[in-house]
Amino acid sequence: LLPLNFSYYIRITMFGEKALELLRELKRSADFLVPFYSEDRVRQVVEEILELYQEVQNTIQEFSGGDGEENKVGRPEVMSSISIQYAAIQRDIRCCLAYLNERFNRLKVMRWELGGVLPEEVQENISEQERTTLRNYNKLLGSYMDQMDIDVTRNLTPPKELDVNVRVLEDAGEVDTDDGESVMLTKGSEHLVRRADVEQLIRRGLVQVLQ
Repeated sequence: LLPLNFSYYIRITMFGEKALELLRELKRSADFLVPFYSEDRVRQVVEEILELYQEVQNTIQEFSGGDGEENKVGRPEVMSSISIQYAAIQRDIRCCLAYLNERFNRLKVMRWELGGVLPEEVQENISEQERTTLRNYNKLLGSYMDQMDIDVTRNLTPPKELDVNVRVLEDAGEVDTDDGESVMLTKGSEHLVRRADVEQLIRRGLVQVLQ
């Protein structure tokens, strides 16, 4: 009546492996890194979802009756088959959403810690959709900071002191300070500055706080 045999169940249990591998890729990487976007694997998972959905439709159509035949969809053996297929679909969807959500959460953390321009090695690892979403996120964050007239990405943790001595490790160009002055940060130079003015440079490793 139905393909409810051992080989069928083995095949069903194999569904979801590609989606789980997406999550394993994230787990293998450090929490603060965004690995290369697995476009091929995501596409394979989507194709698997569509295949499972078509199987559900075929099962319903086959046993829904017609031309005077009995509607057998409500039978336990038919419902169990549909339930297994539906559960596999939901598992794939949840894994895909978890993969995409975790990647973007890591990108948001980088945005707050490193500023609006992410390192090139990060840019190379993200998809075009992620790049567009991040650009829109930057616009929303920038609009909010403009309206509130405050940079909420500064001082993510309360500083122990307002002014710090820093040494410039890499040329960082001219920095405008909150008091209206500007400081030229050239490699090897040392300055006494407000920590808030160079906070993002500290996080990016361009400037070192001297003890």
